Amino acid sequence: QQQSHSACLPLSQFPANACSPCKVHQPAMAPAWFGTLAPNGQTWEQYCRYAQPTLDPRGLVSGPWGECMHWASVFESQNSNWDRMPEYSAEGPAGQVVDFLRQCGHGNYCQAIEKNEEVTKEQLRRGQDQFAFQQVGGPTQYGQSMGVTPTVQGVPAHPGTPGTIVVTGVPFEQRAQSAIEAGAFEGKTSVGEVSNGARILRDNPHFPESRQCRDAAFA
Repeated sequence: QQQSHSACLPLSQFPANACSPCKVHQPAMAPAWFGTLAPNGQTWEQYCRYAQPTLDPRGLVSGPWGECMHWASVFESQNSNWDRMPEYSAEGPAGQVVDFLRQCGHGNYCQAIEKNEEVTKEQLRRGQDQFAFQQVGGPTQYGQSMGVTPTVQGVPAHPGTPGTIVVTGVPFEQRAQSAIEAGAFEGKTSVGEVSNGARILRDNPHFPESRQCRDAAFA
């Protein structure tokens, strides 16, 4: 299910003075999706708020904002009941990405990032879970941190690192991908090969047995 986002002006009609960085204005209030964790260990707000959007050769948004829309689209595709979750009752994760992009002064990219959502969800329907966009500087592996050093600042580290905790609301796909990259599932190379459920974390030696965890689908 997909909710409509606020109307976005095409690039040709967007005011030239409306693209100032959000740090010049009153800081935008980050919606719920941006409090969840990106694969690099930062919250999406930490990763995206001051990141300048960039376009790939196809006109799709790349970089942190492109990654954020990718994972938001994955979450919506994997959780058909997302619109019944309180934090997404007014606007889903993908819509929150569009809205926060606009609030951060990058409204002239909102049509492009809506195209990211459309292309990503179409790929997911075909069983393709890679990024729809091409990262500037070459392809980036699924879930790669783009070379950003995690700055945790009171936020639990991203699941997949031994000794960390699972945060309710972090999409299963993010956690499973981290576990795959950590070598937790020998012989498995894609999220689709990992069974959905908190049991994989409890029974895996890479994760503390005493840790409380829930998948976002069951939160």
